[in-house]
Amino acid sequence: MARKKVLVVDDEPAIVKLVSVKLSKEGFDVIEAYDGEEALRRIADSKPDMIILDIMMPKFNGWGVHKVLTEKSEYKNIPIVALTAMCHYEKRIKGDPRIAAYIPKPFHPGEVAEVAKKILGSPELEED
Repeated sequence: MARKKVLVVDDEPAIVKLVSVKLSKEGFDVIEAYDGEEALRRIADSKPDMIILDIMMPKFNGWGVHKVLTEKSEYKNIPIVALTAMCHYEKRIKGDPRIAAYIPKPFHPGEVAEVAKKILGSPELEED
């Protein structure tokens, strides 16, 4: 059985590593990206089952990634989890039907794993 894939996108390497390690221990395959441009390349290459997305990043921010994902039909069903310290976006994030969950920074890695399990279920995909 293939494991469910989660893309973790944040410009802070320590956050990417923290979330990646926790999700890996929980049984998910983790793909990492450190800015929005890299995230879009990883999405195209890997077709993740879920994206954990920081909003404020260099080069191409989370809102830009969100816009691209919303406009392309092949990506419309990938759940997005906003993981950000930008609390002034909270109302916009929570009101956006495209965003499956919002986790404010600072956070505990266990929160991220619980949200991933809630959205994706078991880390194992059923065989086709």
